[in-house]
Amino acid sequence: MFDIDSVDLPKWPQMIVRGLPVSKEQADDIIIRTDIFWRHHGSNGNNHDFERAVCAAVGVPRVEYNNPNHDWDQYYQDWDQFYATIDYCSTNYVENDWISCCFAGGPHGWCHPDGTILFNDNVGKWPVAADILADWQLIAQKWPFLDLEVALMSGEGCEDKRECLMVITVKDGVPTALGPDYPVFERFGLSLSTEIIAGNSIQPLIDYITVRRDDNSRENSFTVDKIVDMIRLC
Repeated sequence: MFDIDSVDLPKWPQMIVRGLPVSKEQADDIIIRTDIFWRHHGSNGNNHDFERAVCAAVGVPRVEYNNPNHDWDQYYQDWDQFYATIDYCSTNYVENDWISCCFAGGPHGWCHPDGTILFNDNVGKWPVAADILADWQLIAQKWPFLDLEVALMSGEGCEDKRECLMVITVKDGVPTALGPDYPVFERFGLSLSTEIIAGNSIQPLIDYITVRRDDNSRENSFTVDKIVDMIRLC
């Protein structure tokens, strides 16, 4: 049996995720219930007017740290109620960040709005392998139809020399930790070596930065109305 406690992950290990696509409706449900915008209480990017509009539309108070008049007790009660309403799945390392994302490469996540299951970015910092597995356990329990595999690497995605340290498979609602000798992604007709190469391209980052420039709306993958609709279907 694979000893997950023997895995020594670096500060920012790359996490490569591939899997069978889900429907757009399923993607909406996954994203709205996992997006870290909610975990940051409506403050996660630079398009502040958009963030305030989203919070107002869904009935939660956006955090305003310079507001001395916050009723913090009521504030946390409102957010706890919101989390319960959407059955929010709060994870530590495995994230979706589509609603409002200030990351240099733009909105991203392991489940894409069109249903694609794909992730090439780093996670951290200093994650424990068992904690990443625990995140996938939460996700697998809520969406048992997911069929995907995860490779945790020995370095960041920008590093030339990195190798797989462990694999997590998610199928039928059950995540399983496996050693680096597992033929990860092969059941999807892919291989780790080709997916590493595919994930190394910096062109998407360059393209995003070029078109974004001073347009903060590029940080947002959905309209306010779409977000309200997604929550309504929870």
